[in-house]
Amino acid sequence: MLNKKIKILFLLSCAIFNTPFCQSFFDTRLNEDCTMDLIWSFENEQDYDHFAIERSTDGKTFISVGIVDASSLNDNNQYVFSDNSQSFHNYYRLKIITNDGRNALSKVIHTKNDCGIDGYVEVYPNPIIAKESRLSINFFTSRMTIPIVLYGNNGETIKTFNVDTPKEWNALSMDVSGVESGTYYIEIGEVGMSRITIINDKESLSSK
Repeated sequence: MLNKKIKILFLLSCAIFNTPFCQSFFDTRLNEDCTMDLIWSFENEQDYDHFAIERSTDGKTFISVGIVDASSLNDNNQYVFSDNSQSFHNYYRLKIITNDGRNALSKVIHTKNDCGIDGYVEVYPNPIIAKESRLSINFFTSRMTIPIVLYGNNGETIKTFNVDTPKEWNALSMDVSGVESGTYYIEIGEVGMSRITIINDKESLSSK
């Protein structure tokens, strides 16, 4: 599973807290139930009051999704917060609040929650110029063998083949040279379907 565990170490200056420079640990772990655990530790945690966990789906606008008290260390002297966001892309940061009310932000970490997302299919370029011939297909699957079928607009089968895939993200290509211009549908087994448009030349593309 892609990004089953994303491990990130970063340095955070503690000077704003009038404490020595400290090293902080920030880690994310994707669980079987599709929740995301955020795990972190700080030196001099006795100087902190609590941590606010903030999340974003675009890396720009963040919302607070939880609070962890600074005294809530686990047996490994780490803090843990479980988030149940089902978004594919998530960005997290910590807002650290000291006992005297000052605060600072950690670095932002980016995670991909690929748990249970069968159904995601990315096809490009779209539209595709027929003479470019190769259509790129990206998809995630939890299955081992996937049938790929290209259907015409009326439901007729144009091309079909099977591919053996690992249970994770896959990238492959399909030769569409010789296929007439028009609208088609590409089906990736039970993962999903995407509509594509094949055109004759760049002039046709610019007129769309």
